[in-house]
Amino acid sequence: MKNRLKVDIYDKFVCIADRCSFSCCEGWDILVDTDTYQKWANSDASSYLCDNVRSRRVKKDTGYYMKLERGKHCPFLREDNLCNMVVTQGEECLPKTCREFPRLIHRKDECTEYSLSCACPVVIDLLKENAGLLQFTYEGDEDRGKGETLSGKLRDTMLFLLQHQSYTLRDRLLLIFQLLLTVREYADEDHTGDMLTVKLAKVIEDYKEEEICSEIISLWSKVPFDTMDTLLERNELFLDIIQNYKTEKSYQGNLKAIDQYTQNLEAEQLPPKFDRFVDKMRDYEQLLVNFLVTKVFAYCIQEELEALIMSYQMIVTEYVMVLHATYLRQRIREDADKKKEIQRDSQVLYQELKEDMVLFSRIIGYNIAGMKEFWEDSFDEPVWEIGYLLLLLS
Repeated sequence: MKNRLKVDIYDKFVCIADRCSFSCCEGWDILVDTDTYQKWANSDASSYLCDNVRSRRVKKDTGYYMKLERGKHCPFLREDNLCNMVVTQGEECLPKTCREFPRLIHRKDECTEYSLSCACPVVIDLLKENAGLLQFTYEGDEDRGKGETLSGKLRDTMLFLLQHQSYTLRDRLLLIFQLLLTVREYADEDHTGDMLTVKLAKVIEDYKEEEICSEIISLWSKVPFDTMDTLLERNELFLDIIQNYKTEKSYQGNLKAIDQYTQNLEAEQLPPKFDRFVDKMRDYEQLLVNFLVTKVFAYCIQEELEALIMSYQMIVTEYVMVLHATYLRQRIREDADKKKEIQRDSQVLYQELKEDMVLFSRIIGYNIAGMKEFWEDSFDEPVWEIGYLLLLLS
């Protein structure tokens, strides 16, 4: 049997096609794999299919992409939100990207890993419906852990910390980042690259000890940050990140109202209602944890340590932007509802939270080059200092 590691919700995913609130057929580039393009070129419908593809030369390789129409949607997307290619040619005609999304399949050493992308609203529903901590199922050889790499050991500990319910979610995120920075420092000293030395293994294992983690957490509690500082930083980051997306048709409905509302807020108007928002979000903490666990499992897989750290920074940035956007949405909605003298149930907050999880998974999660450039412009290097994360999460 081949070695397989799978997040438990993987086999529960079923595409809802035209009933989806956030189509995966718009808003981003859609890759057409070479095998599919060649199959299209040799088919009876070659002109219909290939005329909707553009090529892009990258170094010595040629990549194929859908010619997106105005609004950045696939030319095969119909007004009823169904795929005209599937309707006329059948699902077997789809490129690999369309067949697999939101499924994520990664081959790591001798193991194939299966996860799901949070850029799909159905996946968020599955994470919400999941009872308790997200689980993983392994099938294969019992000795798969032998010869474990540095990145593999790191990810296991990151997942352990994320699901450690003795710590607050804020402290879990901070502990993981402190772990990554500590390992980076030791790896630089030892010039180990992606090797898992005895020293590095000990450093990583120490972060599974509650006594050691509690000492680190106690130091952070003495850092003088307040809610105003955090909200101002989040708001500035939010406006920077959405700058290039708020006018795009596929994102406009989600971002335009928030952007206009935020632009008109004075700094001192940010904190009101925030404590009440934090209280409401406690009902969704397990969903947020599952959201983060899914992302760390799927994306923190790089052997190169700095790339792994940047993947984690992107995940934390998505998380912070989701919280901030949902907070602003709630304020906009409550202000409007107050004028109309109506009240809504908690399901509305979940729908807003789900939309923002999908939205920022797409805006940030698929833009590693852009985020790296943004961090280099902001901090002179792409890896943060722990103080910045403290500011974002305090």
